[in-house]
Amino acid sequence: MRKIAISVCMFLSALFVSSQVNTDRVMTIGKNALYFEDYVLAIQYFNQVIGAKPYLADPYYFRAMSKFMLDDFKGAEEDANLCIERNPYYTSAYQLRGAARQNQEKYELAATDYQRSLEFFPEDRLTLVNMAIVNVELEHYDVAEKFFEVLLRRFPDYVP
Repeated sequence: MRKIAISVCMFLSALFVSSQVNTDRVMTIGKNALYFEDYVLAIQYFNQVIGAKPYLADPYYFRAMSKFMLDDFKGAEEDANLCIERNPYYTSAYQLRGAARQNQEKYELAATDYQRSLEFFPEDRLTLVNMAIVNVELEHYDVAEKFFEVLLRRFPDYVP
């Protein structure tokens, strides 16, 4: 009787055990899918990591990048928001969210994101270019001119 009770307990406990996800490995596979431009597959892998460890910022960032590449700018903005909530010092997330907002014509919000990114890396060429473009779209030509001047001063041989 005792053996049967132990067997039943072990069987029931096995029903409630879920498999573990090696999140580092799944993240690497997702990044590889992203590199090979299989964005939908990459999103699926990043979703697995988010399901296992929702407190990490990286999977939200890479999922946002995948959505951005699929022209899902709203989804990319939302995922970049989630990434920044988890790690407010994730500079690339500000750049990505700014680009997503810029593509949605939310120029004021994009300028705020680019400005935050420039606080961390004031000489980032791509952010300087995007900040100047956003200011042109906002018709703040004097501010845009200053960003273009800074860009040309720091990168005199830069040709977009």
